[in-house]
Amino acid sequence: MYKMTQISSCGLLVFLFLNFSFSNAQEWSSYNPDNSPVKNISAVKDIAVDPITQDVWLAADQTVYVKKNDGTWMTFEIGTAPGLTLTAVSCVSAHNGIAWVGQYVTNALTDKLCYYDGTWHTVILPVSYYFIADIEISEEYVWVATSSGLFQYNGSAWKKLDYQEKIKAPTAISWNKPTRKLWVSNNCVGTGNAFRYDVDADTWKEFALPQNCVHAIQVLPDGNAYAGSCNASSVSAIINDQPSSQFQTACFAVDGMSLDPLNARQVWAGTEYNYGQAVPFGLLLYDGNSIVKSFNFRNSAMKGGSIESIAVQKINETTATVWLKTFQSFDTNYPTGSFLETYTYHISASPLNSFQFTNPQIIATINGSEVKGWAPLNTDLSSLKAVFTVPDAAVVKVGDVVQVSGVTSNDFRTPVIYTVMNSAGIATNFTVNISIASNSILSFRFREPGVDASIQGNEITAALPSTVDRSQLVTDFTFSPGAVVKVNGITQQSGVSANDFRTPVVYSVSSALGEIKNYNAIVSVVTEVDDKERHELHIFPNPAKDHFSVKVNSSMQLLLFSVLGEELDSRTAEAGQEVFFEAPKTANGIVILKAGDRYYKVLLIR
Repeated sequence: MYKMTQISSCGLLVFLFLNFSFSNAQEWSSYNPDNSPVKNISAVKDIAVDPITQDVWLAADQTVYVKKNDGTWMTFEIGTAPGLTLTAVSCVSAHNGIAWVGQYVTNALTDKLCYYDGTWHTVILPVSYYFIADIEISEEYVWVATSSGLFQYNGSAWKKLDYQEKIKAPTAISWNKPTRKLWVSNNCVGTGNAFRYDVDADTWKEFALPQNCVHAIQVLPDGNAYAGSCNASSVSAIINDQPSSQFQTACFAVDGMSLDPLNARQVWAGTEYNYGQAVPFGLLLYDGNSIVKSFNFRNSAMKGGSIESIAVQKINETTATVWLKTFQSFDTNYPTGSFLETYTYHISASPLNSFQFTNPQIIATINGSEVKGWAPLNTDLSSLKAVFTVPDAAVVKVGDVVQVSGVTSNDFRTPVIYTVMNSAGIATNFTVNISIASNSILSFRFREPGVDASIQGNEITAALPSTVDRSQLVTDFTFSPGAVVKVNGITQQSGVSANDFRTPVVYSVSSALGEIKNYNAIVSVVTEVDDKERHELHIFPNPAKDHFSVKVNSSMQLLLFSVLGEELDSRTAEAGQEVFFEAPKTANGIVILKAGDRYYKVLLIR
């Protein structure tokens, strides 16, 4: 996921307006001298989050505070921290464990900056300044927006950056590593006020925004940018080099915009109290089109009336915390005092929340990146419309085609890959498999002595040698995907479960949707002539056409069954008697003769 190179607003007012009401008051909290080492909240002028370590840095006049990602604090005091030589600290930026700080003193010039890499160091600018509005850090450069202009530092030398002598009051800077371009906002110099610098080509592009005092700018991971202004106060997007229309807000603070680390298209913004104007104020969440969320002291647990600084800390892939310095403004209608506040928010952990079909009704299950569902028998899978839910701002595609829930149809006769681009710009592929919920036994084989059974309709038949013990036969079978096979309520495992086949066995196959089909499995005994003689029984002819006779050498009961186990005829035969049976009209041309405790298969010729 893209992470910010710097998020800070250095020493100037940041205010927020929000017009939504939220009840999650438990997501708001604050720091004070009782629960933190910050002794003077009003002294906090700037907040920055290190995008690599997620440590939080506070510039607080005579002190620099660091709240480490592990919850511990570090404190650096001017006068006691070696190398921290500024008069007052009012601006901070951090990147990969390195922090830069500057000062804001209205009545005295300075040419010093300090940075921390385990120890503090002092760096001298080529000019003097009254204040620093913003600092941006990358792996190669440090950029500083000062009251004397914009400067770039490569670790050994400074370079002043300007475009047609217009960048006299830079308010915010934002670096985009993929495009290697620096975005700059400028304060109250007529049209223009937003610029983009190509570091490698050393060229500029100016954007003529309708606002005349741009206080904040934030580049997005895709290289586009959002800008917020004061005076004609509003926020707008610069997409593909084209400024969008304005969305009116309260006045933006200097550098009062920070990228949402959980959403690559959104920024958090800080604006001032609206002083009675019918515009959003407070903490704003902007997505390039509109204000998505808004918070202020009137509609949330936010304490302050205006926001002086804003930064966003990524906790994990689904949680982030907005850090705010809020304060009293000169209005009797909202709170007094200064506050160091946080707002913690969350996004959905899964980019695909549900997936189903309504015609026919199919509820699919989502397991990681696999989505599976069962369709009723005879369902046409060639054109089904999926109904799905995804988090806000997510985009769903199949190939290059954007999917609309309940509208777009696809052919599910083969697996379909859905790509969900979540609000953070991360794409996740889901493979959707929709199968017909059948309840069929597809193959059936007796493991010992290795005989394949015949499956015709709901009948499973096989002939085994008379020497086989049929009381504990194990079968290998295959069946419809998703189905469950049972015998007498006991789930069967192919190659494991044993059953008594001395009488017909009923296999119940339940589809994934609960539809049941029963199969009758009947085993007949194959007897040779000498075997029949050994068992005092003769069948003639076999195969038979219209009739056949059975001659026995001892008295016994003769029963004739269909392969489904239906009794067709019953005779009592005396020793030496020949009994005649009419050949029944069975569909499969097989009948089973039970003679005493033995079974024989009689083949019928049609």
